[in-house]
Amino acid sequence: MLSISSLLRTKMKVISSWKNIFKISYVCFYLALLNIIDGILTYIGLNLHLIDEANMIMKWLYDHNPIYFLIIKIILSLLLYTLVILNKFPDGNWFYMLTLCGAIAYSIILFFHGLWLYVAFV
Repeated sequence: MLSISSLLRTKMKVISSWKNIFKISYVCFYLALLNIIDGILTYIGLNLHLIDEANMIMKWLYDHNPIYFLIIKIILSLLLYTLVILNKFPDGNWFYMLTLCGAIAYSIILFFHGLWLYVAFV
């Protein structure tokens, strides 16, 4: 027979689990959006010869065909959106921390995109 304390613990685990899922989903949506924005701004900056691509793989894709560069950016974002829609996240805090670090890094990158846009057009 289940005790009240075990029922409460189970309920708290479910609530905690849902809170983590929502946090992870928000961070994944944010990260996917930043990835698309970064792709578009990088594409513009590369076309106007204002910046250089630092990521060697993405530079190779862009040099090969700029459309491949954009397609890969979109596919990666769609994969993140799919994880959110299907609610299929790896277990553990490591995925949340990795996603959060990626979102922070992309936020910094977009700040620098803003700087070069300001310098280039103002």
